[in-house]
Amino acid sequence: MDGIFNKAVVTDLHWNPFDDEELAVGLDIGSINFWRLTTSDGPRNEMEPEKVMNLGGEKVICFQWHPLASDLMAIALSDSSIEIWECKTMTKRARIVSHSAHVLALAWSSGGHRLVSIGKDLMLNVHQPQLGSDCLIAQKKVLDRGHAARVLYACDDRLIVVISMTRSSGRQVCGKLFKVPHSN
Repeated sequence: MDGIFNKAVVTDLHWNPFDDEELAVGLDIGSINFWRLTTSDGPRNEMEPEKVMNLGGEKVICFQWHPLASDLMAIALSDSSIEIWECKTMTKRARIVSHSAHVLALAWSSGGHRLVSIGKDLMLNVHQPQLGSDCLIAQKKVLDRGHAARVLYACDDRLIVVISMTRSSGRQVCGKLFKVPHSN
């Protein structure tokens, strides 16, 4: 059977939007495996990734590739922080601490200037990472409970959409729209 084998629990995975043969796989041991998967290779039984980016031990909760910078990734870790990493050099470029509980989901704006996160602390945080350590530009309580939320930009980045489970029903999904704060 064809397959790739990660030696830890997989927490998230995404194809590289700039390289359709590269799959990044986040693990609960604080690393991301990068697998090179080509259609011309034929049957495969891969035991080792092409490269491994070690993040320092905290569990990878989720991550997102930057939409325009082919080598940049935002990674939410189990210590409630978000780190921006350059994948080619495997270098951490920034660390954002704006949530008081685990980050549930991340999304970049289409231009890559903003990063929105939603956490188990029930907060929606909007960041401008290029501002440095003081990059939190907006924060709002948006959830009733910190369970399985997702977030994304919509309508040319004018709106942020939050999808979450309601307090009354584990099966009902509600969507909320928020206007994006203006840039400084």
